Formats: sequence, structure tokens, C-alpha cells
Amino acid sequence: GYHLGAKDLAEKNLLQYKDVFSDIVNVNLFGGRHYISANELSREPGELITKSSSDNKLKQLQMDVPMKCNKKYNTRFFVCLENQSDINNIMPVRDMGYQHAKYMEQVRTIKEANRQQQAYPSPITKGIHDTQKLDPVITLVLNYSQKEWKKPRCLNDMLEFPEDMKCELEPWIPSYSVCVINLASQPETTIRQYQSDFKYIVRYLSCGNDRKKL
Repeated sequence: GYHLGAKDLAEKNLLQYKDVFSDIVNVNLFGGRHYISANELSREPGELITKSSSDNKLKQLQMDVPMKCNKKYNTRFFVCLENQSDINNIMPVRDMGYQHAKYMEQVRTIKEANRQQQAYPSPITKGIHDTQKLDPVITLVLNYSQKEWKKPRCLNDMLEFPEDMKCELEPWIPSYSVCVINLASQPETTIRQYQSDFKYIVRYLSCGNDRKKL
């Protein structure tokens, strides 16, 4: 039978195919509307982290596939898809790092362009011109586990507050949330919106223990 294990996912990282990537984004960000096509995507540098224990088994699969989407009129946004075969309990902090890196990269590019054109913002203490805006960066965490990803969904889920100060401190901390897509519990109406082969994976996961149906 066809068993979709973590190893299979690692070997055939479907998300690298632009038709699959655009499909996942169209279904989950745009409600099934065909907003992004494969030819509007370009690969961004990503990383593949596999955590293995001493026995060399693939314990946890963390795969980031970032792409840049170029729409017409020079509007762009970045999407990073994360493959998670297990619930990762540091995801809010990891995602903060990725987002921060992507935004800082954009700031550096704009600053460099300003420097080359000798068009510095005034006063110089500003980082960039007020009119220079950054492109949005979005991360979707794809949960392949049968377990619903309940926590951590945001930074606060990871924090330990001094007992007597939680009420005072919490409002000062941005509720940094991660966008998790629990693939196994996507409704039939959503599964039908997938156009690419990814639909078979989602259908497989949604069958739970009743995989003989497939």
C-alpha cells in the first residue's frame, strides 16, 4: 500500500513544485480563488532542518519552502510554507526569526538603493523614506500530524510569567501568533478546492484510521 511517512515527505518535498505551492496558497489564503499562478512565484533561499536522534531516525521534519509572489504593478508578498510532521513547541519564536530576517533583508535592500542614489531620508535618523513600504511576509505552518495543533499557537503559550504579575505584563507583549493549517481536519469543501496533487495528501490525512477507503 501507499504509506505517506515523514521520510516520503522529506524525499519528495512537494511544496517545491510551484503548482503545488500556489495551490496551497490559493486554497488557504484566498478561499479557493485562483489568485496566484505558478509563474508568479520565485524560489527564495530556504533551509531544511532535520532533527535526528543518535539512531539516525527522522524524528521531526521541519521544512521551510519560502517563495516570493510577484503580482503586476510591482506588488509583491512573501509566503513561507512550513512542513511539520510533529507539533513543534517553539514555532512562534522560530517564525518570529524568519519574519524578522525577511523584513530586515528588505530594509537593507531599500537602504542600499537610497545610498546608491544619494537619496537619504530626512532626518537621516529615519531608516527609510516614509513612502517606502515593505512587502508582507506570511508563514503558513502545515500540520501533517493526526493531532490537532492546539498549542503553542502564539508567543504567550510559551511564556512563564511571575505569578503575581501576569495581568500587568501580558498586555505589553504582542500576541505573536502562528498560522497553523491542520490538514487532517480540513473540511470536504476545502479539500475539493485543491487543484494539484496536494489534494491526495490532504484526503489521505483526513481519512484518519479509515485509510482502507483510499
